[in-house]
Amino acid sequence: MPIGTLYANFRNRTILARALVNHFKIDVDIKIPEENKDIFIKQFPLKKVPAYYDSDGFELTEAMAINYFLLRHIPDKKLQDQLLGTDHDLKNKCQIIRWVSLANSDLCLSLFQAFAQLRGDIPYSKESFALAMQNLEKIINLYEERLKNHKYLVNDKQTLADLNSATIMSKGFDYIFGSEWRKQHPNTYRWFAETISSPILKDEFFNYEYLEKPWDAPTGEWKPINWGLD
Repeated sequence: MPIGTLYANFRNRTILARALVNHFKIDVDIKIPEENKDIFIKQFPLKKVPAYYDSDGFELTEAMAINYFLLRHIPDKKLQDQLLGTDHDLKNKCQIIRWVSLANSDLCLSLFQAFAQLRGDIPYSKESFALAMQNLEKIINLYEERLKNHKYLVNDKQTLADLNSATIMSKGFDYIFGSEWRKQHPNTYRWFAETISSPILKDEFFNYEYLEKPWDAPTGEWKPINWGLD
Protein backbone atom coordinates (compact mmCIF):
# COMPACT_ATOMS: atom_id res chain seq x y z
CA MET A 1 0.00 0.00 0.00
CA PRO A 2 1.42 3.43 -0.94
CA ILE A 3 2.70 5.56 1.92
CA GLY A 4 0.87 8.57 0.49
CA THR A 5 -0.46 10.43 -2.53
CA LEU A 6 1.21 13.17 -4.54
CA TYR A 7 -0.78 15.61 -6.66
CA ALA A 8 1.29 16.74 -9.64
CA ASN A 9 0.52 18.09 -13.11
CA PHE A 10 2.09 20.18 -15.88
CA ARG A 11 3.25 22.96 -13.54
CA ASN A 12 7.02 23.29 -13.31
CA ARG A 13 6.89 23.22 -9.52
CA THR A 14 5.62 19.62 -9.69
CA ILE A 15 8.23 18.20 -12.08
CA LEU A 16 10.87 17.36 -9.51
CA ALA A 17 8.51 15.76 -6.99
CA ARG A 18 7.12 13.46 -9.68
CA ALA A 19 10.63 12.68 -10.93
CA LEU A 20 11.80 11.75 -7.43
CA VAL A 21 8.89 9.37 -6.92
CA ASN A 22 9.39 7.68 -10.28
CA HIS A 23 13.19 7.54 -10.34
CA PHE A 24 13.65 6.27 -6.80
CA LYS A 25 10.50 4.13 -6.94
CA ILE A 26 9.16 5.72 -3.77
CA ASP A 27 5.89 4.03 -2.83
CA VAL A 28 3.71 7.07 -3.47
CA ASP A 29 0.62 7.22 -5.66
CA ILE A 30 0.69 10.09 -8.18
CA LYS A 31 -2.59 11.74 -9.12
CA ILE A 32 -3.37 14.56 -11.54
CA PRO A 33 -5.42 17.18 -9.69
CA GLU A 34 -7.48 18.11 -12.76
CA GLU A 35 -8.67 14.49 -12.94
CA ASN A 36 -9.56 14.45 -9.24
CA LYS A 37 -10.80 18.02 -9.04
CA ASP A 38 -13.48 17.84 -6.34
CA ILE A 39 -11.40 15.77 -3.91
CA PHE A 40 -8.28 17.82 -4.54
CA ILE A 41 -9.96 21.18 -3.95
CA LYS A 42 -11.67 19.88 -0.81
CA GLN A 43 -8.32 18.74 0.59
CA PHE A 44 -6.30 21.69 -0.70
CA PRO A 45 -8.60 24.71 -1.16
CA LEU A 46 -5.74 26.96 -2.32
CA LYS A 47 -5.40 24.59 -5.32
CA LYS A 48 -1.60 24.76 -5.19
CA VAL A 49 0.57 21.96 -6.55
CA PRO A 50 2.46 19.90 -5.71
CA ALA A 51 0.49 18.67 -2.73
CA TYR A 52 0.90 15.52 -0.64
CA TYR A 53 -1.19 13.62 1.89
CA ASP A 54 -1.28 10.22 3.56
CA SER A 55 -3.83 8.03 5.34
CA ASP A 56 -2.75 9.34 8.76
CA GLY A 57 -4.02 12.80 7.87
CA PHE A 58 -0.56 14.21 7.25
CA GLU A 59 -0.60 16.89 4.55
CA LEU A 60 2.11 18.91 2.85
CA THR A 61 2.08 21.77 0.40
CA GLU A 62 4.96 23.81 -1.04
CA ALA A 63 7.44 22.20 -3.42
CA MET A 64 10.44 22.80 -1.17
CA ALA A 65 8.90 20.88 1.74
CA ILE A 66 7.57 18.05 -0.44
CA ASN A 67 10.86 17.51 -2.28
CA TYR A 68 12.72 17.40 1.03
CA PHE A 69 10.19 14.93 2.44
CA LEU A 70 10.45 12.65 -0.60
CA LEU A 71 14.25 12.68 -0.62
CA ARG A 72 14.23 11.53 2.99
CA HIS A 73 12.53 8.36 1.73
CA ILE A 74 15.22 7.27 -0.74
CA PRO A 75 17.22 4.27 0.48
CA ASP A 76 20.68 5.51 -0.57
CA LYS A 77 21.82 7.52 2.46
CA LYS A 78 25.01 8.67 0.74
CA LEU A 79 23.06 10.08 -2.21
CA GLN A 80 20.51 11.58 0.16
CA ASP A 81 23.29 13.45 1.95
CA GLN A 82 24.76 14.59 -1.38
CA LEU A 83 21.46 16.00 -2.60
CA LEU A 84 20.31 17.61 0.65
CA GLY A 85 23.57 18.37 2.41
CA THR A 86 24.43 17.41 5.98
CA ASP A 87 24.78 19.19 9.30
CA HIS A 88 28.46 18.21 9.26
CA ASP A 89 28.96 20.79 6.50
CA LEU A 90 26.52 23.49 7.46
CA LYS A 91 27.77 26.04 4.92
CA ASN A 92 27.27 23.58 2.06
CA LYS A 93 23.78 22.68 3.29
CA CYS A 94 22.81 26.33 3.61
CA GLN A 95 24.02 27.05 0.08
CA ILE A 96 21.75 24.28 -1.21
CA ILE A 97 18.81 25.81 0.66
CA ARG A 98 19.77 29.25 -0.68
CA TRP A 99 19.55 28.20 -4.34
CA VAL A 100 16.38 26.17 -3.79
CA SER A 101 14.75 29.17 -2.13
CA LEU A 102 15.90 31.52 -4.90
CA ALA A 103 14.46 29.25 -7.58
CA ASN A 104 11.13 28.81 -5.82
CA SER A 105 10.69 32.52 -5.21
CA ASP A 106 12.48 35.14 -7.34
CA LEU A 107 13.25 32.89 -10.32
CA CYS A 108 9.79 31.33 -10.47
CA LEU A 109 8.01 34.67 -10.07
CA SER A 110 10.12 36.53 -12.63
CA LEU A 111 9.73 33.67 -15.11
CA PHE A 112 5.97 33.64 -14.66
CA GLN A 113 5.66 37.39 -15.17
CA ALA A 114 7.38 36.92 -18.53
CA PHE A 115 6.14 33.64 -20.04
CA ALA A 116 2.61 34.03 -18.69
CA GLN A 117 2.16 37.12 -20.85
CA LEU A 118 3.26 35.21 -23.95
CA ARG A 119 1.11 32.18 -23.12
CA GLY A 120 -1.95 34.23 -22.26
CA ASP A 121 -2.24 33.50 -18.54
CA ILE A 122 -2.17 37.22 -17.83
CA PRO A 123 -2.67 40.26 -20.10
CA TYR A 124 0.29 41.24 -22.27
CA SER A 125 1.76 44.69 -22.52
CA LYS A 126 5.04 45.67 -24.11
CA GLU A 127 6.11 47.66 -21.06
CA SER A 128 5.30 45.04 -18.43
CA PHE A 129 6.91 42.29 -20.51
CA ALA A 130 10.10 44.33 -20.91
CA LEU A 131 10.20 44.92 -17.15
CA ALA A 132 9.63 41.22 -16.47
CA MET A 133 12.52 40.33 -18.77
CA GLN A 134 14.78 42.84 -17.03
CA ASN A 135 13.97 41.31 -13.65
CA LEU A 136 14.45 37.81 -15.02
CA GLU A 137 17.85 38.71 -16.47
CA LYS A 138 19.05 39.85 -13.05
CA ILE A 139 18.20 36.45 -11.58
CA ILE A 140 19.65 34.49 -14.50
CA ASN A 141 22.89 36.45 -14.21
CA LEU A 142 23.36 35.00 -10.73
CA TYR A 143 23.31 31.53 -12.28
CA GLU A 144 25.47 32.54 -15.22
CA GLU A 145 28.14 34.02 -12.98
CA ARG A 146 28.19 31.08 -10.58
CA LEU A 147 28.34 28.52 -13.39
CA LYS A 148 31.15 30.30 -15.22
CA ASN A 149 33.76 28.45 -13.17
CA HIS A 150 31.66 25.70 -11.57
CA LYS A 151 29.87 22.69 -13.00
CA TYR A 152 27.18 22.77 -10.32
CA LEU A 153 25.53 25.42 -8.20
CA VAL A 154 26.94 24.42 -4.82
CA ASN A 155 29.89 22.04 -4.90
CA ASP A 156 31.46 19.47 -7.21
CA LYS A 157 28.40 17.21 -7.25
CA GLN A 158 24.79 17.60 -8.24
CA THR A 159 22.48 18.63 -5.41
CA LEU A 160 18.85 19.51 -4.87
CA ALA A 161 19.84 23.07 -5.80
CA ASP A 162 20.57 21.97 -9.38
CA LEU A 163 17.56 19.70 -9.76
CA ASN A 164 15.13 22.24 -8.35
CA SER A 165 16.54 25.23 -10.23
CA ALA A 166 16.55 23.42 -13.57
CA THR A 167 12.95 22.25 -13.28
CA ILE A 168 11.78 25.74 -12.34
CA MET A 169 13.87 27.31 -15.12
CA SER A 170 12.46 24.91 -17.71
CA LYS A 171 9.51 27.23 -18.33
CA GLY A 172 11.98 29.79 -19.63
CA PHE A 173 13.33 27.29 -22.13
CA ASP A 174 9.76 26.32 -23.06
CA TYR A 175 8.68 29.84 -24.00
CA ILE A 176 11.44 32.46 -23.91
CA PHE A 177 15.01 31.19 -24.20
CA GLY A 178 15.62 30.83 -27.93
CA SER A 179 18.91 30.14 -29.70
CA GLU A 180 20.19 33.72 -29.35
CA TRP A 181 19.51 33.74 -25.63
CA ARG A 182 21.34 30.43 -25.22
CA LYS A 183 24.38 31.84 -27.02
CA GLN A 184 24.39 34.80 -24.64
CA HIS A 185 24.07 32.55 -21.56
CA PRO A 186 26.34 29.58 -22.38
CA ASN A 187 27.04 28.58 -18.78
CA THR A 188 23.38 28.43 -17.77
CA TYR A 189 22.49 26.60 -20.98
CA ARG A 190 25.26 24.01 -20.52
CA TRP A 191 24.27 23.40 -16.91
CA PHE A 192 20.55 23.17 -17.73
CA ALA A 193 21.13 20.68 -20.56
CA GLU A 194 23.32 18.49 -18.36
CA THR A 195 20.92 18.65 -15.42
CA ILE A 196 17.79 17.65 -17.34
CA SER A 197 19.77 14.80 -18.92
CA SER A 198 20.90 13.46 -15.54
CA PRO A 199 19.39 10.20 -14.22
CA ILE A 200 16.77 11.75 -11.94
CA LEU A 201 15.28 14.11 -14.54
CA LYS A 202 15.94 12.49 -17.90
CA ASP A 203 12.55 10.76 -18.14
CA GLU A 204 10.71 14.02 -17.42
CA PHE A 205 12.62 15.75 -20.23
CA PHE A 206 12.88 12.87 -22.70
CA ASN A 207 13.51 14.20 -26.24
CA TYR A 208 13.34 17.78 -25.00
CA GLU A 209 13.29 20.26 -27.89
CA TYR A 210 14.74 23.74 -27.52
CA LEU A 211 13.14 26.82 -29.02
CA GLU A 212 14.66 28.46 -32.06
CA LYS A 213 13.06 31.76 -31.06
CA PRO A 214 10.81 32.95 -28.22
CA TRP A 215 7.07 32.80 -28.49
CA ASP A 216 5.57 35.79 -30.26
CA ALA A 217 3.71 38.39 -28.25
CA PRO A 218 -0.05 37.73 -28.35
CA THR A 219 -2.39 39.99 -30.28
CA GLY A 220 -6.05 40.69 -29.88
CA GLU A 221 -8.25 40.88 -26.80
CA TRP A 222 -7.03 38.97 -23.76
CA LYS A 223 -9.27 36.23 -22.42
CA PRO A 224 -8.46 34.29 -19.22
CA ILE A 225 -7.41 30.66 -19.62
CA ASN A 226 -9.09 27.92 -17.61
CA TRP A 227 -6.42 25.33 -16.78
CA GLY A 228 -8.91 22.91 -15.27
CA LEU A 229 -9.06 23.82 -11.57
CA ASP A 230 -11.13 27.02 -11.79
